[in-house]
Amino acid sequence: MRFFQKMSIVSALLSLLPIQIQAKDLQSVRVLNSEFHLVSQLIEPSQIAQFEKLWASRENVPDHIQPSWSYKLDLNPGGRWLYDPKGYIQRLAMNKTKPFKLPSPHEFNTLLGIEE
Repeated sequence: MRFFQKMSIVSALLSLLPIQIQAKDLQSVRVLNSEFHLVSQLIEPSQIAQFEKLWASRENVPDHIQPSWSYKLDLNPGGRWLYDPKGYIQRLAMNKTKPFKLPSPHEFNTLLGIEE
């Protein structure tokens, strides 16, 4: 099996893991804008705890939504996620992944330093 096929399979399997497992031992979150400039970085334990609380409240949404992915969230560990300030998030992977929606986008945006 070729390298990229193996990576696609691994990526697909990781996207199926619950976020609680992927966000376990979260150390930092970097927020990048559409031009990949750093907007903010969460590193304080209180910020990480608040992030994990809001992150755990996400809900599944239909695949056909068309968010405006204006931000990237780099979770360490946890990979890169696309983010729309309306509360939509989706893991960036080689294969299509499921989108989610956060029920409190305003609170999440405030934590991330994103102005609406």
